Amino acid sequence: MNETRREIFKHGTKILRSIAEHYDSGNIDTPETNHMLMQLFALAVEGKVRGDICEDTGHVKWSLTDSCREEVEQLKQGIADKVIVKGPW
Repeated sequence: MNETRREIFKHGTKILRSIAEHYDSGNIDTPETNHMLMQLFALAVEGKVRGDICEDTGHVKWSLTDSCREEVEQLKQGIADKVIVKGPW
């Protein structure tokens, strides 16, 4: 089994729940939200986000993985270092 299938099976229940939530909310009628949902699933397959079931609502809450969060922070810092003009102000 290839890596993509493995990741989809790993997140399968959460992906199915998210599809049901997406349908129930009416967002399935909006192409932009469908595209965002597919991008979210792609990030899950790439190991950049993970899903957790909220105990209060039963909905899936997606968040960045620790490694992806660190990568984003490094990118943000790199951008800030380039944007911030240091000088004798």
